[in-house]
Parts: sequence; C-alpha cells; structure tokens
Amino acid sequence: MRQLLMAALVFFTVASGTHAEVTLTFYSHHFGTYGLGITFPHAYVRLTGTTKADAKPVNANFGFTAQTISPSIMWEPVEGYVISMPDDYMATSQPHLSLPISDEQYRSVLALVERWRKFSQPSYNLDSKNCVTFVKEIAIALRLPA
Repeated sequence: MRQLLMAALVFFTVASGTHAEVTLTFYSHHFGTYGLGITFPHAYVRLTGTTKADAKPVNANFGFTAQTISPSIMWEPVEGYVISMPDDYMATSQPHLSLPISDEQYRSVLALVERWRKFSQPSYNLDSKNCVTFVKEIAIALRLPA
C-alpha cells in the first residue's frame, strides 16, 4: 500500500510540473481609505503561479502611484513609484481578467515594472502616467487589446 501511495505521489508531482504556469490578473480598487490614508493604486496587476522553465514560485503584485497624495497631483507631475500592496488590500479589490502567460511574457512584465521603477522624477502624471496607464502598458506588452 505504501508503494502504491508513493507511486501516486510521484506521478502527481511530475504531472503537476507540466502544468506550471504564471497567471496574470488585472485588478481595480475603489477610491476610499486604507490604513491612515487614501487608497492608491486604483489599478494594478497580480502575478501568481510557477514558471515553467525553472519551477520558480511567483506571487507578486504591482501598481503605480504618486509618492504623496495631495491636491498638487491635479495640476502638475509629482514623484511616482511602483508599489506592491498587502493581501488585505487585494482582498478588497476587484479582479477583472485573469490569463495564463508564458515565461517570456512574465519576464516582459517584470522588465516593464522595472522600467517604470526607474523613471526620472517627477514621474506620476494624473493625465498621462498613472495606475491605469501602467496596467494598460502591461496589457499592450502582452498584445491584449487596450
């Protein structure tokens, strides 16, 4: 019986490795408060799963927001940054679209995130470089209609 259970465990371990993939989910979050401040970002992405090439576990999320939320964001660019949100923020967010992505697409998303992290400051612009344009660029990088 032990040998049968061990064989089943090995089979399912090997079989599950062939289905390794990363899933990208687009989220939105309503405007309100979180902790002691106003919630941002309103749009962000989450990556979960396992890469196929090296079976690396993936669990990350990325959004883009202003460093400081103040009225000045309405009329001038301000400092911006890529942020990852905690689980309780994501639990109150709305997932909209989930899709499996290849390892190559996963690396493209990470490269785009890194590019946004390195923008010269001030980088956040309410009209042209914000949380929505950040996820839009990710969608375009994945060749999704955006």
